Amino acid sequence: MNRRPRQARPVLRRQEELQAEWAHAQTSATAKIGEGLLVMRRQLLELQTKHNALCLTLETQHHALAKRLTDFFEAELRATDEIAQRIERQEQYLEEVRQHLGLTKRTEQSVEERPSTAATKS
Repeated sequence: MNRRPRQARPVLRRQEELQAEWAHAQTSATAKIGEGLLVMRRQLLELQTKHNALCLTLETQHHALAKRLTDFFEAELRATDEIAQRIERQEQYLEEVRQHLGLTKRTEQSVEERPSTAATKS
């Protein structure tokens, strides 16, 4: 009574074959996924290396440009200071000449007013 029908064995055998094929397919797919992940990881590491190199280059160029700009502005400030000092020395010299000639700002104003008063008189 415990006899199995003859068709049951081929069904079990086919089921075992399918399970073996499924296990092989899973193993193969997992291996391919693993290989793909390794390739992607290698590419990611290459990209990260390139990114780091570009960032370093950018930072180096940024510092160089900042230094050039700082040097330029400092030179411009020095030149502006020199010009301001020259102007101040020239003004001092002009003031000394005015004092030596006996001219003051009031005298200059009165000299400037004279022609206009002369023009109004005539």
